[in-house]
Amino acid sequence: RERQIAQGQDPEERLRAVAHELRTPLNAILGFSEIIRDWQFGDMKDRYKEYGGLIHDSGHHLLDLVNSLLHLAGAESADDDEAETFDPLEVAKFVHGLLVGQASRKGITLTSDLPEVLPRLPGARRALRQILLNLLANAVRHCNSDDEIQLKVTAGDGAMTFAVKDSGPGIAKKEQARIFQRNYQVPGRAALGGKGLGLAIAQELAEGLGGRITVDSRLGQGATFILTLPCPPMAEETPPPSPAPTPAPASEADNVHRLKQRRKSAPGKGGDKNGKSPPSAKKRT
Repeated sequence: RERQIAQGQDPEERLRAVAHELRTPLNAILGFSEIIRDWQFGDMKDRYKEYGGLIHDSGHHLLDLVNSLLHLAGAESADDDEAETFDPLEVAKFVHGLLVGQASRKGITLTSDLPEVLPRLPGARRALRQILLNLLANAVRHCNSDDEIQLKVTAGDGAMTFAVKDSGPGIAKKEQARIFQRNYQVPGRAALGGKGLGLAIAQELAEGLGGRITVDSRLGQGATFILTLPCPPMAEETPPPSPAPTPAPASEADNVHRLKQRRKSAPGKGGDKNGKSPPSAKKRT
């Protein structure tokens, strides 16, 4: 155990981190299932269908976390899909949908500003999902009723940025260097919940992806957390083959010329190919 602690692999620390990660999707499952159970929107089947989908996705996220634990324990190999590329736009939409209900219950408006398409990123879909979950859950936890939160994603110049901007209480400059440390909480905010692990885990995951999370905030003026990741250029789609050129319509003069040629080559009525009448046959006697 002492060796594990020295290597930053303390089992208790890992357990606390995983418990923190499990809490967000569990809260989503409980919240959306309560809405469906209590029929809070009346006879609105489309809304319930959407929430049922979010519950299903949350369950898959929990399964991913359990798989991660098994992999860390050496019980199973890493998921094959972690080596493939994935669409970060799908991840951003999933996380936004997962937290929008939780924000709404606190009277917070959660919006998104997403492009129509983004370059695919290599592997680590689960890590990006957890980073965004932690950033958005942190914003929801610290914001109050009538506050606003926005998730904005952009890509260009070899980088992809995920910005979580809120109109909450903000963070003093002297605290900003410490909020990414494990178990650190801004003084006076412990009553809001949390264990001081969400931002620390998010930063560690970001660094594992070759990126970094920065914060821009002033006390009383909200905060913006920006995740920056290296981004490959957008793959150019192969243009479809050009259609074969359509032959130009024949002119009236061409049609007349072809008609004359046909008449010259056509056999005469009742004649041979030269237009001559065949000799008359002799009558039998």
